[in-house]
Amino acid sequence: MKLIKTIENLVEEAEKEYNKVLERTTNQKEIDRAEKNYLDTLKVLEKFNKLRSEERRVGKECRSRWSP
Repeated sequence: MKLIKTIENLVEEAEKEYNKVLERTTNQKEIDRAEKNYLDTLKVLEKFNKLRSEERRVGKECRSRWSP
């Protein structure tokens, strides 16, 4: 659970940074860089959640197969 909290914190930080950049500049390259960082962290969170879901599904299948 610590890893998911760390990833969620990274997403929050990236979102805050993106919003700060939007407020302080009109430089499109800087905005694009902040947006890419934010979207990349969201992708990491999404992939992690998919892996966890798959692990849970497989675990349930194994437990149901081996339970009396």
